Amino acid sequence: MLGAAEGVAPGHGDRVTRVGRLLVSEGVRRFEADGVDLRVIDPGGMLGAA
Repeated sequence: MLGAAEGVAPGHGDRVTRVGRLLVSEGVRRFEADGVDLRVIDPGGMLGAA
């Protein structure tokens, strides 16, 4: 499944938009793009980068 993530980079104010694979597994939504692993870390949809 393709997905897109938009947000503001913490401490930078840069707008980030990436498209990649949106994985849904065991209730944890994960977004992978360009070697960056983003996870939805709260019900409000906040993304955390690893």
